[in-house]
Amino acid sequence: MQSLAVDTNLLVLLVYGRTAPQLIGVAKRVQRYSRDDYNILVEALSKSRSLVIIPQCIAEVSNLLRQGVTEPLKSRLVVSLKSLIEDCGPEGEKTVPSLQATAEAEFLRLGITDAAWLSALDAQTTMLTDDNDLYLAVAARWSNAINFSHLKTAASGADH
Repeated sequence: MQSLAVDTNLLVLLVYGRTAPQLIGVAKRVQRYSRDDYNILVEALSKSRSLVIIPQCIAEVSNLLRQGVTEPLKSRLVVSLKSLIEDCGPEGEKTVPSLQATAEAEFLRLGITDAAWLSALDAQTTMLTDDNDLYLAVAARWSNAINFSHLKTAASGADH
């Protein structure tokens, strides 16, 4: 069983699902997702050894969780993010210096966070993302990438 790296939008979904699942499909940052999507994400995480995060991604998640949200929900979301980070522990957080990330060939095309992911990943970690460009870049390098839309398609096919 491999570790699972989860990208920004899916981590936002995870935090909302843990904190305010009734807002999935409603709140701006998780409007495009459903409660079924959240359940698919939780199932994928349950099948992994551990969750892997990077500071660049967590910074994006933190910023997105705070935008357009008022108290007390804002504080609840941030506390939930803190709990998620603590659950990962120091062994689950991979630190990639910005200089290292910008040295990635994909930096100009993908940006700092995705380049940092490429730098942080290894053969023992699978990337789960709904960002097709990141998915293709990881798949080309490591082949251990999962596009979240593929999981959704497989889940909807299993339902029929």
